[in-house]
Amino acid sequence: RVMQEVAAAAGSLAVTIGLTCAVFAVARSVFLEPVGYPESETLVELWETEAPGSRQLSDYVQPARLAEWIDADWRTLERLAGVSMGISLIERTADGPARMKAFPTLGDWFGLLGVTAERGRVLLPEDLRPGAAPAAVASARLAAERDLDLGAVLHLSGIAWTVVGVMPEGFSSEAGVWIPSEALAEGRPLAYAGVARGRPGQTLDAINLELDQRVSAALAEDPDLFGGQGVMAKPLGAQGSRPDQPAIWLVVGVVAAVLLLGLSNLTQLFLVRAQSRAQALAVRSALGAGRWQVASGLAVEAATVGLLGAFLGIACAPWAIR
Repeated sequence: RVMQEVAAAAGSLAVTIGLTCAVFAVARSVFLEPVGYPESETLVELWETEAPGSRQLSDYVQPARLAEWIDADWRTLERLAGVSMGISLIERTADGPARMKAFPTLGDWFGLLGVTAERGRVLLPEDLRPGAAPAAVASARLAAERDLDLGAVLHLSGIAWTVVGVMPEGFSSEAGVWIPSEALAEGRPLAYAGVARGRPGQTLDAINLELDQRVSAALAEDPDLFGGQGVMAKPLGAQGSRPDQPAIWLVVGVVAAVLLLGLSNLTQLFLVRAQSRAQALAVRSALGAGRWQVASGLAVEAATVGLLGAFLGIACAPWAIR
């Protein structure tokens, strides 16, 4: 019974520490750390809003609008690009048809981010031209699962894609391929996460002002264009977080709640343990054990539970983060 009580206390502490570490690590990565791209402070996300000038996000950028803007001249932006959040293509394999996750890109997405492949190369502007040979870049996970080499051919939805590169392991956790959207069949509905790189010295307010002006001018000619929605820019990823943002305080509150809940459970377990040991401690005191001897035994037990729970919690945290 003693071992069961110690195991229950250590397990409760392990879950508390593991979840707290995991939530904090994810929050730190998402909200506080800068994104790992060169000159990331100049990168912005593009989102559609309810109306021009509005800052209420509504959806991803529509592909037709993004494709039009990629070729446009901008005062505040160097270039734009986009990537789909993922679609399923049917792969023809020796074992029959299977689904493959693909991320179609619009524009020079890899070049805009300034990233390179671990093996081979990324998609280049010449891969985006009409009539170019279909090229694909594989994620590290897909390459490992399928043992893909450069030059491998993937038959996806009737198109033979040649793998020209493999991205580093930390670039994406998903098993899939990046492909040029220009090579896909016409009319495929896609939603794109738009990304742009601002020109040196341009502020976020200046970028949003130009976006509002361009959208308003287009809607003045056609009020129903793209559903009348506007577009706004916000700093990419963690660069957009500030200490006064509600999301950060929400995550802090979740971490604190998990920690307090775990400590509350641990306290209750120790109280139950103390009640069950009251008679044993009274007998030890009657036999001449001093307060220090009794307290040291309890301290050793608590330290054992604490160390065991901490070890198990930290060991489980990476799994919880994934």
